[in-house]
Amino acid sequence: MVVTLYIPLVIMVLISLNDWSNLVDFDLRAISLRKITFDNYRLLIVGKALFRLYFNTALMTAIVSVVGAMFTVVGGYGMLRASAKMRTIAIVIVAFAVAVPSTVVIIPLFIEMYYLGLSGLPAVMLKGMLVSSGVIVAWQYFKRVPQGYFDSATIDGANSLQIIWHILIPISGPLFAMTMIGQGTAFLVDYLWQSLNLIRENSQTVIVAMTNMTLTSNFIGILGFPGKYMRRVNIEMASGIVIFLPMLLIFLAGRKQLMDFKLEGGIKE
Repeated sequence: MVVTLYIPLVIMVLISLNDWSNLVDFDLRAISLRKITFDNYRLLIVGKALFRLYFNTALMTAIVSVVGAMFTVVGGYGMLRASAKMRTIAIVIVAFAVAVPSTVVIIPLFIEMYYLGLSGLPAVMLKGMLVSSGVIVAWQYFKRVPQGYFDSATIDGANSLQIIWHILIPISGPLFAMTMIGQGTAFLVDYLWQSLNLIRENSQTVIVAMTNMTLTSNFIGILGFPGKYMRRVNIEMASGIVIFLPMLLIFLAGRKQLMDFKLEGGIKE
């Protein structure tokens, strides 16, 4: 099963490294290891300002991941300190938000953001930072922390923000890392929302620019220009690899935290 998941990725890489400009019909037999070329990637680097797209994507993803993880920690602590009734209401709200597909509410959300004056980049960043189901995991994580640490801090005069900053964040490294990976990955694949808000080319992310290019190519094929369509297939495969690379880097950077994560507090009695 795992092998079959990698086969399409291998085919994409091989196609992206071949020149299919002379082909009229799609034919995998045209793949040749003797004709490897990086011209498709060079075209994306120059024609699509790939480095700028990667910079935009990296900056936005970093901000969304860090701030989103902090919101998750705060939300988990809030659920820990809340009454049973308020905790139940919060769980229902989070469960409902997760259960409803984002495509169902994306247009009403866009209209709401527009009338609030938050359309564009602020809307993209705000949606990416929203607390997800990770707040439930954070609550369960903090339940394993001995209550004595919170009581001692309260007796010493620490407020909630000081408890979060000096106790919860230092002991929630694995949780923080896992949440950052989840937030970052979700942001990287959120094409619909980003494409609605990131209209200007100089503010677009990798997934918006590459997917728009692929869709344009598909429309050309549908309109009956197969020659023009086939000349772009290898570039489309290269764009798919370009989209995949940031997600691969996030996974490689956080694989240890994901594999070692346990649902228990960082301090034991």
